Amino acid sequence: MMCKSDRQRSSNNNVLLETLFDVVEALRKDLYAKDDIKTFSDDVRQRTIDNFNVAYSNAKEGNTDVNDNKQHLSVDLNVLSDISCMLKSGKIGSMEEVKPIESGLSSEKQKAYNTSEWNLAVKDWQSQGWEVKALENEDCPLQITRNDGNPGKIDMGFYNGHYYLQAGYEGDSNFSRCLKWDNGGRRQYDLWYEFPALSMDVPQGGFIDKFKSSIELQQYIIKKVNYLMEVIKKEHRTILWMKAVGEHKDWQIFTWYWSTLACEWQNDEEGKVYIDTMPDDKDSSKVIVKLGNRANNVELLKRTLERIGHADKTSSIDTTDNCYVTIATIDSLVPNTEADANIVAGKLKELIKDITYKNIK
Repeated sequence: MMCKSDRQRSSNNNVLLETLFDVVEALRKDLYAKDDIKTFSDDVRQRTIDNFNVAYSNAKEGNTDVNDNKQHLSVDLNVLSDISCMLKSGKIGSMEEVKPIESGLSSEKQKAYNTSEWNLAVKDWQSQGWEVKALENEDCPLQITRNDGNPGKIDMGFYNGHYYLQAGYEGDSNFSRCLKWDNGGRRQYDLWYEFPALSMDVPQGGFIDKFKSSIELQQYIIKKVNYLMEVIKKEHRTILWMKAVGEHKDWQIFTWYWSTLACEWQNDEEGKVYIDTMPDDKDSSKVIVKLGNRANNVELLKRTLERIGHADKTSSIDTTDNCYVTIATIDSLVPNTEADANIVAGKLKELIKDITYKNIK
């Protein structure tokens, strides 16, 4: 049975020390064998209490050499008397578990993350027109898209026990095919993806913490995302050209390595004729149009050039790489604009018409 609180004891200035002695003795009995401990003697108790009373009286009367402005611990002597009563009754086990004081700090050591380089990269991408959702969701820790008509996307997620990085351009299987050839990884129609080695061992739900903790992983993702963004921008420009050119009978028209629009046509007399259109490597404001023969047959290419009225180009056929001639250069274009697409498509339609019908026997 629990002892009742003796409220009158709260006026006793010595109850604090008496209770502390009781607490210490109870803990010693709980920790050590009874034969191994000695209780505090009455002399020790009394001497300690007397010293406390003298100090207390001096402090109460202002007889102190130090002007102490520190906050003091408030002690409810009624509570102490309850504790003392329970200790003496041997009912320590009946006390409720004492809850730790909430400090407002996590029990785990706070981690110091360094994501400054990552934060700058995100801001840079956003300034270029990319919409970025980063580190908001463990299931999809990264989502990058555009709202200007470019359907390209980059994202991260969890699949088959690992986190992946993925890029896609809707409707074009060559987009992912060329990425796989150059970067390894895997593909599924118009999607390419890889499992980054630096996050291969990260369990589901643990990516964000790993990412924030690893500068190396952040730098890898930044570098890879920058690369994939450039690929998507190149791809989109070429797709705009392709849509503006449209479909033509007996012609195969497709993207190749993102920045090249390939148009192919074939007959028995001239073999497979191709038109490759791409930005000029030396001047990004220009687009070059190459006419060539896939079999690298110079004589067949000359026959095509002569038939469509470009006999003057036969002496300029380049055979160092592939069998082709630069048949047109288009100047001063702004990529991914309607004007860019229409100007390029206009030239290609003209060439497609000539190759298909001009002087055909």
